[in-house]
Amino acid sequence: MPQFRSQPRSQPRPQPWLRPVGPRHARRRRGGHARQRRPRSTAYRLLALTVALLSVLSMSSFPQVRDRRAYVLADRSATTGIAIPGTTLLYDSSEALDAYLDGVVAAGVQWLRFDAPWTQIETAPGVRDWSNLDRVVTRAAERGLSIDLVLGTVAEWARPAGTDWRQGASTTEQRDGFAVFGAAVAERYADRVVAYEVWNEPNLPGSWAPQPNAADYLQLLRQTYAAVRAADPEAVVVSGGTGGGSTGIASLLWYESLYRAGLKDVCDAVAVHPYPDAPVLLSGEMAQALEIRALMTANGDGDKALWGTEVGVPTGGTPSVDETVQATMVTGLHDVWATVPNRGPLMYYTLQDTGGTDREGYFGLLRPDGSEKPAYSALRTLTDS
Repeated sequence: MPQFRSQPRSQPRPQPWLRPVGPRHARRRRGGHARQRRPRSTAYRLLALTVALLSVLSMSSFPQVRDRRAYVLADRSATTGIAIPGTTLLYDSSEALDAYLDGVVAAGVQWLRFDAPWTQIETAPGVRDWSNLDRVVTRAAERGLSIDLVLGTVAEWARPAGTDWRQGASTTEQRDGFAVFGAAVAERYADRVVAYEVWNEPNLPGSWAPQPNAADYLQLLRQTYAAVRAADPEAVVVSGGTGGGSTGIASLLWYESLYRAGLKDVCDAVAVHPYPDAPVLLSGEMAQALEIRALMTANGDGDKALWGTEVGVPTGGTPSVDETVQATMVTGLHDVWATVPNRGPLMYYTLQDTGGTDREGYFGLLRPDGSEKPAYSALRTLTDS
């Protein structure tokens, strides 16, 4: 059994809609969260401080799918969500999938973020197996969840021999194929998916190997944006949420490069992963997020929403916090995010721990056996308010 850092206490009963999970459910990819210090200009610091002090925008419930684009772009859909790691949901049994989605709904959130990996869906040129993704999208939509679908990876047949799913889309042929895939996804799910996020943490080599390249990514985003919007004019296209770490390109520098190259015209919203350096709330990528919000305004993009498509705090591994601190930080992160003007949804990573020795297995709101951590109750209190 994984050892938690929290003090011994009586354990709540596991929730009936969730099942114990093991290593097979562990996330296949994710940027690191050991934070490097980012260079910040004085202008961005001042502007970030200004926007952080502005009044909180009003909260609204998300309408059902139709008119989704107008709502997301005009009213910001400043609600909460849960981000599911990698392909966790795609290969679950039917019963396990239903149980997992019921757990998301019971948390009271509106948004669900999960992946649509090109490499696992299109196994040969034009040969696509939609069965697993169809199942997840349909059942999530039936529960009234607003879906942020992450388009990512390069198909095995389209990347160099000896590379894996981490390979970035660095050639014209790869970007063309990815855009065609994105259009096919958008056309297929036009009545069920609200938003498409183009790649996960493209500023990190763990998601874009061998090294992130802002110019290559922007070209991929430009082509995918055009393709998705042509297939589904109501779709909301979001730039790939950026991550922190000791490798890759710092989030602020990444977005500075993208804005210089024309980001404003090729996405409907900008995404970050505002993980803090726990236990300090306004630190790490959360502090970066405020500076990116200021950068958007400085580039004439202040009317566009900033989304937080992953955020969380682990309760195991190193470094980590105890479960009580995690719960306090769930509320605190929500409060900090509420100060961001033109904010989009904030999605907590993730629903359930997978266990093991690495901190990656302990970001969940529930333990591996399905029992609630205090953070689950804290999130439910926020969504009930």
